[in-house]
Order: sequence, then structure tokens, then C-alpha cells
Amino acid sequence: MGDDVRGAPTPRRERWLALSESTERAPIGAPGDDSASGRARGAIAGVMKSSPWLIVVASLLFATMGVCIKLAAAQYSSGEIVMYRGVIGALLISLVSHWRGETLRMGLLYYAGLAVALGCAVFHWTLIRGRDRVQCFRAFLHNHWLGLAVFAGIALDFAVRFKAWPRTL
Repeated sequence: MGDDVRGAPTPRRERWLALSESTERAPIGAPGDDSASGRARGAIAGVMKSSPWLIVVASLLFATMGVCIKLAAAQYSSGEIVMYRGVIGALLISLVSHWRGETLRMGLLYYAGLAVALGCAVFHWTLIRGRDRVQCFRAFLHNHWLGLAVFAGIALDFAVRFKAWPRTL
């Protein structure tokens, strides 16, 4: 029971040491490490260096959101606040992705679907701006067209990109 001496070579430890010495990798970002795994490790290390700052920024934005919700609660309904939070969140995500140089890589059909969805949203706004009960219910019954427009734009864009549509006979 007390025979094991810490650091003494055991069969398991010898195998682990042999494995770790045989598969040594170049340090992250070392010149000449052009493998895909080396580039991926370098990218992960770059993200990890900025993580503390991202946590601080996210915390500040979350606190700001709480203050803004309390200020807006006096003037807007809960549905409007949720809608504005969604719009602001989507804008922040798009700004950060643009700042990092990333894009959705979507084609013209996707943006056409978004334009149709924007048209549906404007139509819904014209229906509900008077707060008439019947018109609000009509907008509620019509809202699936907005989702269909976005979905159709995405589906058609992928179909054209992967040459699944239009098919020639």
C-alpha cells in the first residue's frame, strides 16, 4: 500500500512520458507550423487572450441593458421592449462580426428574402400603430409570412449555391 514513491517510474507513467515526448508540438504561433491544427491552436490562443476583455464588455453591456429596460418600462409595453432588445442585440452581433471581418457569405436571394420580411414588418407596423384590436389580431395572424420570407430566402440561397435549384431537364 505504501510502496509507491511519488515520481518513481511505473508502467503507466512510463507509457505516458513516452507518448508525451513522441508527440511534441511546436509552440502556438511558432514559425513553420503551417498545419491546420497549428493554425487552429493559434486562433484559439488569440481568442483566449481577448476573453477577459470580452467578459468585461459583456458585463457592462448587460448592466446597461438592465438600466435601459427600467427606463423604458414607463413608456413602452413589454412586447415592444423585447422587440427593441432583439433589434439592438442583432445590430451588436452584426457590428462585432463586421469588426472581426466575418460575413454571413449569403447571396442575393437571402437579402431579397430579408427585404420581403422587412416589407412584412412595415405592413405589420401600419396595422398595429393605431392599437385597434382587430388590426392587431390581423397582424398577429399575418406574422408567419415574415418567417416564411426569411426561410425562403435562406433555402433558395443555399439551393442555388449548392446547384440544387434550378434544375435543367
